[in-house]
Parts: sequence; structure tokens; C-alpha cells
Amino acid sequence: MYYVYIIQSELLGDYYKGVSFDIERRLSEHNTGKSPWKLVQSKS
Repeated sequence: MYYVYIIQSELLGDYYKGVSFDIERRLSEHNTGKSPWKLVQSKS
């Protein structure tokens, strides 16, 4: 099942939307960058 998700940068407050089969893995990939991200919303 695919999910649409919205995450927010904890540093800058920016939002990002995306689609993923595995939200936990995708969030982990985002968090390997410069800014930590938190999950705001997801829908299947």
C-alpha cells in the first residue's frame, strides 16, 4: 500500500510532501540530510 505524507523540517519549518510505500524508511532517508524532519500527516 502506498502512502501520501507531509513532513516538516524541525530546523527551518519548511514542509515537504511525498509518496512512499514505507514511510518509516523514507523519513529515515530524509533525516540523513542536514535538517531533521518530523512526520506531520499521512494517508493511505
